[in-house]
Amino acid sequence: MDDREAVDNKTLQACLWCLEHPRHPKKGTGTAADRHSYCGMTCRREQLTGSPAITYLQANCEEYKKVDKLFIDGWLHPNRSRPRLYSIYKVISRRDVHRQYLAYRDKVQSSMGGVVVGGPGSLKGNEKLYFHGTRLNCNLGLPGGGTDFCDDPKCSTCGILKSSFGVRYANTYRTWGRYGKGIYFSQTSSKAHDYTATDTPPYHTVLLNRVVVGRAKILNRNSSDLVAPPVGHDSIVGQAGGGNLNYDELCLYADEAMIPAYLIIYEYDD
Repeated sequence: MDDREAVDNKTLQACLWCLEHPRHPKKGTGTAADRHSYCGMTCRREQLTGSPAITYLQANCEEYKKVDKLFIDGWLHPNRSRPRLYSIYKVISRRDVHRQYLAYRDKVQSSMGGVVVGGPGSLKGNEKLYFHGTRLNCNLGLPGGGTDFCDDPKCSTCGILKSSFGVRYANTYRTWGRYGKGIYFSQTSSKAHDYTATDTPPYHTVLLNRVVVGRAKILNRNSSDLVAPPVGHDSIVGQAGGGNLNYDELCLYADEAMIPAYLIIYEYDD
């Protein structure tokens, strides 16, 4: 049983801010009864401010290695060279956005009869990690750029990091969506790259996001008139290898169903 499962099962007390990870043990003890109120200093600081932020991940930490592996393993387009990873940041979302996401995940879980789908190790609400390509119009996270978000309304990277996703912005830069007006994701990082744009080449940004897939409707044909998933479903999953789709897609229609988890900055010469 990992730490998040232990929190879900109430074996360990949850951090007062993120409500997901266990509270950090006090020095010299690891007992559930003798722990701090937060899982770490990041949550402690964010509890005080409630502000969104990104925090740099060292290349030797397990979290970095996990994200790195997902990104490289998901680069599937055979005619594309391998990207050069520059840095990975963990995303700390606004307190209200984070809590809305958790509430939505719990609601979907309840609507599924409380059953966690996907087998051992699966998370509430059929929660998964998916990539989303973004537009970068500033120097966020780049050499000399720092970690302050810009105010350029066209910089979708900073916009999403500050306020999370908004279905109202769907198709802002594209006039057509395979499954209608929703926010699109993929577990194929090289597909997410197709939807990146940058003012600072060769740097590109992709977000790795926590998403509530719930009860997915599987499609292998276009259905571009959708504005919500079919009744009884929470999302649309485009199945690759059949019909007209070469790589997987996920489409979500509720703002609360998705939240950025990691910012991946990489170099790629288009």
